Amino acid sequence: KFCGGPAGGRLDEAAALAAWETMRAAVASREVEEGMEESDSVLSRVQRDAGFVDACPVHRIDVATSGCLAVALDGAAAADLSAQWRDRDVCKTYEAVVAGVVASDAGDVDLPLRRVGASIRRQGRPSRVVVAEADEPLARASRSSYAVSTRGADRTVLALTPHTGRLHQLRAHCAALGHPILGDWLYGDGASADRLCLHASALAFRDPALGCRVEVASRSAWRLVDGASPALVGELTWSL
Repeated sequence: KFCGGPAGGRLDEAAALAAWETMRAAVASREVEEGMEESDSVLSRVQRDAGFVDACPVHRIDVATSGCLAVALDGAAAADLSAQWRDRDVCKTYEAVVAGVVASDAGDVDLPLRRVGASIRRQGRPSRVVVAEADEPLARASRSSYAVSTRGADRTVLALTPHTGRLHQLRAHCAALGHPILGDWLYGDGASADRLCLHASALAFRDPALGCRVEVASRSAWRLVDGASPALVGELTWSL
């Protein structure tokens, strides 16, 4: 984001780092003013417990989503990783358990999404997205791919790949297919599982320091038991 911009308006590395620090300071100040300081989070643990005080996030996953999350340890790494996310050089894979039996073994969902409810977010209620026509104001192109991993009696495990990075994209696209993610209180039935059954299973990107491709994977598996909430079992691995 800080190395991007329209043609002729790109920032060099020094200006990008300065913009990043300015934004971080402004956000921190705003959070203090509004009483929004995080008492516990992935970022606070990396900064406080691991000692990387300049660490900053380069992407986000929903609070109810488990799995892989990238955190840059300094401003230079943040600028590099942010550029990779902007240029869509990062590969992301998710695993989800959805309601019903998905008939097709694989497919694409190419449905624009429009954000609604942004004005009520600060009232404690979450914003969400809806499927929109491509020519609607504020509609944004959104594309996801899915492949069936396992079929149960009344649910399906899907491997999901988002090709764009919209708010709640995978959740909204699964719901649009007629197969909402189990436990999804915004786009499906929150009582259908003990948690949102969405897991960020893998991330692949170029390491800013080493210059080589890195894959971080949570080798997880959703265990399906009839009449019970799905359970996630697995371990975290990484490779160069």
